[in-house]
Amino acid sequence: MSNALESHIRKIARDLHDLQLARLYKIPNDIKVIDGRILHAEQTPVDFIGFTAAGRVILLECKMRKATSLSLGPQGLKAHQRLAINEAHKAGGLGLLAWMNDGEIAMIDAGQVKAYGEGRKSITWKSIPPKFKHPVDEEPIRLFWPFLAHSHLAR
Repeated sequence: MSNALESHIRKIARDLHDLQLARLYKIPNDIKVIDGRILHAEQTPVDFIGFTAAGRVILLECKMRKATSLSLGPQGLKAHQRLAINEAHKAGGLGLLAWMNDGEIAMIDAGQVKAYGEGRKSITWKSIPPKFKHPVDEEPIRLFWPFLAHSHLAR
């Protein structure tokens, strides 16, 4: 089931594709039905996976939290999700977190997640610099531009 942020990222993915900058694919949740109940069969590492036109992998996790902080734990950015974006980052890819909060979306990379959460149990909204926060209705490509602008130089 897709939430508002994931739906927004799907639209951005179409724009990135049309501009031939990147491809992003929503990773479907693997589900199984047991006794009429729908259960997740296996954790997915992140919500979206893709690649830039220059060949860099993109792993993107989406979080919708109307709060002043995003937990770095089971109620927020889970350990396996942090691990996935960190591994992409260390391998030279783009490990990204999109956080929608009260009409704005912040897009930060794994290095920023680590820096803003260093020694903390959460990332605070105010710790994210304004240049990484955009109104939901702003031109969607601006969310990704800081990360894609130099992608062609990286490879």
